Amino acid sequence: RDHTASHATHVITEACHVFPGAVSIDMMFGLPRQDLVSWIDHMTSISTHSINHLSLYQLTLERGTHLYHDIKRGVFEIPSEDLIIHMYEEAIEIMMKAGLVQYEISNFAKP
Repeated sequence: RDHTASHATHVITEACHVFPGAVSIDMMFGLPRQDLVSWIDHMTSISTHSINHLSLYQLTLERGTHLYHDIKRGVFEIPSEDLIIHMYEEAIEIMMKAGLVQYEISNFAKP
């Protein structure tokens, strides 16, 4: 997607004002250059908004895509499997504290 974290946060804030309690967010993790500290910051920021649903998606590299080839050539590096696991676990903890219940592997919702 062609947007920054700052722009996404602004859009989420506006959506929560216009549609309180009716906002769903999709988040990707395991992205190139993504680290645990920034992930926790993003998830914590999201948890302060009045969203009612969150879906988490781990990056899947598809053979034949530009990103796949860039990663294979070393242009980008994706997080390690251990880091990806930590990111997922942190997301679960942050969403639970925000009152969103995990009802599937990658989905959370307000009860």
